[in-house]
Amino acid sequence: MNYIITTSTDATSNELISWLYYYKVPYTRINTDRIETLYALSDIKIGTGIHSDIGVVYLRKLAMPETGLPASNAGQKIWQSLMGEYYQAYLKPIISQAAFSINNYSTATQNNKYETLLAAKSFGLTIPETIITNTKKILLDFLADRNFPSVITKPADELCSFNSGEHFYKTFAKKMSTDDVTALPDRFFPSLFQQAISNVTDIKAVYCFGRFFTAACLQMSDKKTDFRSNYAHVKTLPYKLPDEIENKLDRLLKHIGLSICTVDFILSDDGTLYFLEINPFGQFGSISMSCNYFIERFIAEKFAYYAN
Repeated sequence: MNYIITTSTDATSNELISWLYYYKVPYTRINTDRIETLYALSDIKIGTGIHSDIGVVYLRKLAMPETGLPASNAGQKIWQSLMGEYYQAYLKPIISQAAFSINNYSTATQNNKYETLLAAKSFGLTIPETIITNTKKILLDFLADRNFPSVITKPADELCSFNSGEHFYKTFAKKMSTDDVTALPDRFFPSLFQQAISNVTDIKAVYCFGRFFTAACLQMSDKKTDFRSNYAHVKTLPYKLPDEIENKLDRLLKHIGLSICTVDFILSDDGTLYFLEINPFGQFGSISMSCNYFIERFIAEKFAYYAN
């Protein structure tokens, strides 16, 4: 059997499944945000033989299922710990014993932004100057030494979101001026900071089995530091990365061990492409649709090839 490990709300998985129907590829969808995933995973045979009965496995999304039961903070921590062990016990063997796996568990779930930046630089890609600190003085020195008027701060790990009452909150990248930094306390939570690049547009590349499907994300209203906070006013157009950048990026992604992911760049005012980050679980449905790339069809064809 072939498996798509995802979430119940992932639109890209829905589109991919439509193409799997078209190509008559059998599959099982495992929604990791649903408690039923516990039973679905338990029904999968994981043996010591080569591949067992597992065909193609695509680790598309990973989430923590809700129990629907009230619990104390301690209870929630225990639940998260148990689910982490459960995923380690089932997801990793499913992926490692697949006849063909799309991304691997460790690479996809342990993507470190700072280490990725260092790796990108070692492969010849241009990156923004970056530091991680929890001290205002160090951050002010970083601005002064490089004559930066502002910096960008963003999560060092993946984006997170949560509800509080009737409000929904989500993390984004944010620009901070010298005055903003000066207003910070002397010590704060360890955070990632990058030089603020004056950019023409954001570039998002979808890497898929050695091919790039790239788009320019043009903001049609007041420009935001993070275009994801202003999707309604973003125009997505096809874009071609220079061959030299594609070749370097291809070597980097093969070195990391990713078959499918999204890669973020910024195109600066002087024409420089700055590599920002890699997201193994990145959304690419809007790029696929707006640019007529049919990325989900391309993935389904890989399923069909390796499933037969």
